Amino acid sequence: MEPRAYALATLASWSAFAAFWLLLRNRVKEAAEAAAASPSGSGTGRQRAVPVLGIALYLGLLYWPLLPPAGAQRGVLLPAPWSGQVGLALCLFGVALSIWARWVLGRNWSGGVVEKKDHELVDAGPYRWVRHPIYTGAIVAILGSAIAVGHPSGFVVVLLVWAGVVVKMGKEEELLNRVFPGRYAAYRRRTKKLVPFVW
Repeated sequence: MEPRAYALATLASWSAFAAFWLLLRNRVKEAAEAAAASPSGSGTGRQRAVPVLGIALYLGLLYWPLLPPAGAQRGVLLPAPWSGQVGLALCLFGVALSIWARWVLGRNWSGGVVEKKDHELVDAGPYRWVRHPIYTGAIVAILGSAIAVGHPSGFVVVLLVWAGVVVKMGKEEELLNRVFPGRYAAYRRRTKKLVPFVW
């Protein structure tokens, strides 16, 4: 495969990621506060829309170098013969991890930082090792895509996504610590945030 083909293959993997998310978009529990304050669920709809728009913006910034007449500048981090393969492998791994984690999280997932009705603390599957495996997978996938595309702007996107994830993780951990006092503290002690055994 030529280098551009690897980059396009990462884009195809993001399409699979989006299709899976759309398939499960309505299979979520109702927000605890929304149930009482807004039966129509319009607030929840807005919370779902914001992450989708953010991801679309990030992917647009990541893949614009592939549009004609520009061509991706190869070999930013790795030699050109290997960057496409390494990037695609990382992207596929990251997407697969995010999909697995989303499936395990089930109806407890939320696009925003909200408490759900009958909220459950999930510690199965990838949640046995890290508390935010969806984010781990997304960061790995975006890094892989940036390597495959090979343009410096892609690595700016990686840093922006990392910064956003760190902020959102903090908010989610505050919420879960409040919803599951004691239990979440114990869960935090035996797991890492994003990288097993590291951080």
